[in-house]
Amino acid sequence: MSSRSLKPVRSWSRNKRAPNFKDVGIYQYHHPAESSVALRNELDSVRAAIKRCVREKSAISGSANVTFGDSAAQGREFVSDMSRIMLRAYNAEAENCVKSVKAGNLATAQARLRKSMDAIEKQGGMITLRVTEFYHSLRLRELELAATTDARHSLRRLPGLRECGIG
Repeated sequence: MSSRSLKPVRSWSRNKRAPNFKDVGIYQYHHPAESSVALRNELDSVRAAIKRCVREKSAISGSANVTFGDSAAQGREFVSDMSRIMLRAYNAEAENCVKSVKAGNLATAQARLRKSMDAIEKQGGMITLRVTEFYHSLRLRELELAATTDARHSLRRLPGLRECGIG
């Protein structure tokens, strides 16, 4: 196996069409910010950008010059398959982080998602596979929205804040 240039993965399947979002781990799950009038529009915007990255195949990048068994076509198929699998794993980790993030552990959740990104880069090193920084920044923003929502809910639950006019 050999590799040279780093480019966004351009083929997800044998028929060259964009993947089904479920194939790469994009599910419509309940996000805490959905219930916030103030944050709902930004969440919708972030989710649309995430889907656009997947559709345009710019969420993950890998080498375009991989050969497998002396076949460039098999090399492209291998990179495409690995990209789909790794993006699915990354998105599952992002979803788990969103579901478990609280106002006080945002930094921990962000570090956990970064470790997932780094692991994909390390394991996909032979084919220079990596989640793009832009895609990662979108998933981090999604995390921040969940933590912000939790912080706002926590403030409302604290006793005495309503009497002070804070909640």
